[in-house]
Amino acid sequence: MMTIPGRVLGGWGVVGEAVAGVQMVDASAHDADADADADAILTLGAQDVDDMLALARLTRPGPFERGTRLMGRYLGVRRDGALVAMAGERLHPPGWVEISAVCTHPSARGQGLGGELVRALVAGTRADGFRALLHVEASSPARALYERLGFVVRRPVALHRLRPPPPPDSTDDTDGTDGTDAAEAEPAPDEGAPGRG
Repeated sequence: MMTIPGRVLGGWGVVGEAVAGVQMVDASAHDADADADADAILTLGAQDVDDMLALARLTRPGPFERGTRLMGRYLGVRRDGALVAMAGERLHPPGWVEISAVCTHPSARGQGLGGELVRALVAGTRADGFRALLHVEASSPARALYERLGFVVRRPVALHRLRPPPPPDSTDDTDGTDGTDAAEAEPAPDEGAPGRG
């Protein structure tokens, strides 16, 4: 696997090695929300944060912390009060919205919940005048789901785990073992991508 220097982006530190991934973009021609069960899909908010964190920690869809939900729309499905699936928006490069944190509780897998949530997010993204993109490990079984939903590979990417820089008044620990939260670094679409506007 590829590695990058220990210090990048103004003090952010790399943790571990890169993972081979792909950037996928929505290329579907169908009505993205045609099959979604709108009654089962809920908009998640501040009251759902603890459940969102618990589901993300159990399923490990990638970096997800308490404030992640503030990066965009997050949708979920509850069964008997428990959050069993969620997906949301993270990065917003010009003209695009990244779908992220797609995850389903092991007890609810195989029921199409992740697909319903992704379709609903794509529909919202289109309604807002943007295109959807996402990032996934190249060998992940989730890649097949995204392909069935109309996503196509735009390009390979190297996915990195990053450690945020220390606060200005603390000592810099660049070995990646300080236990701070990590984030995933992913390239945005090409410069030629449609711009916001």
